[in-house]
Amino acid sequence: MKLLTTLSFTILFWSVGISQQIDSRLLQRYSETQLENIRLEQPEEYALLNYALDNAVYFSEIPDEKKVDLPEVSLPNTEPTFIDLGLEIKDENQYFVVSGQNKMLIVKSRWVLNHEMNLKK
Repeated sequence: MKLLTTLSFTILFWSVGISQQIDSRLLQRYSETQLENIRLEQPEEYALLNYALDNAVYFSEIPDEKKVDLPEVSLPNTEPTFIDLGLEIKDENQYFVVSGQNKMLIVKSRWVLNHEMNLKK
């Protein structure tokens, strides 16, 4: 009985600890189980996803040569993340025209995000 109680409390505290580490913004796209699997099996990917939430998206003026053939994106009322916009982090930078504005939204590539994270270490 003591073993069962101890095991139950251990599992409870472990699961609470894991859920506190997960950024709730990631739960818009991934389940807790998926995120835990990524965290355990691909820690670099998990770190990248967390870093990307606050650092992957930025805005710029639209250069004349970029005005043609860019997809358009609508912004939510809050500061958007790549998840809010329904986008994935890719191997190349992504460029979008912001709907109703003369701005361009850029989503940084995996390489750029990894490079920035390495510089901060």
